[in-house]
Parts: sequence; structure tokens; C-alpha cells
Amino acid sequence: DARMLATVSEAIAGLTRTLGLRGDLQLRPCRSGGNHRVWRCDIDGQSLLAKLYHQPADDPRDRLRAEFDFSQYAWHAGV
Repeated sequence: DARMLATVSEAIAGLTRTLGLRGDLQLRPCRSGGNHRVWRCDIDGQSLLAKLYHQPADDPRDRLRAEFDFSQYAWHAGV
């Protein structure tokens, strides 16, 4: 788990740099389901959410796209 956290931390640090955020990155795991991991990321006074999706080799579904499409639907429905 420590190795996964280091890998995730490195990836998130790269993404936050791309967004122009340069402060110390603080990661806190959030309660996660069985097929994904979620972290709260605090940096430069911003709070962000990072989610790592489990992708089995025999399941080609695009989980990120499905979740994004649902969030768009919910937003437009006023939820």
C-alpha cells in the first residue's frame, strides 16, 4: 500500500503542477469502494479529489467516462 501511495502521490503532484499549483501536497485517503481508491488532495489552499479506477483486463468499460457522463446528466437535471 505504501508503494501505491507513493506512485499515486507522484502522479497527483504532476497533475497539480500542470494546474499551476506548487505548494506542499497533502493526501488523505477517503472512504473507498471495492473497485476504486479516493484521496482528498490539499495544495495551495485548494482541495481537490483524486480517484484511481480499478480496470480489470477483461472489462473494457470506460469507468471515468461513465461517471463523468452521469455527473453531467445530474448537473443538467438540477441535482
